[in-house]
Amino acid sequence: MYKKEYPEFRSNPSKMGVAGVGKLNPLVELNFRTLLVQLFNNHKNQNRDVNN
Repeated sequence: MYKKEYPEFRSNPSKMGVAGVGKLNPLVELNFRTLLVQLFNNHKNQNRDVNN
């Protein structure tokens, strides 16, 4: 699908960004999402400590 509509992605996959990473390697996207969730939870925990 993507290769037909956007042939330049074939020569330069990095243009696809995070969405492309998931198509190329689902494990990488899963790790990336897990990392984002961890960062978000850490941020919430820090705010909770400040408020208390």
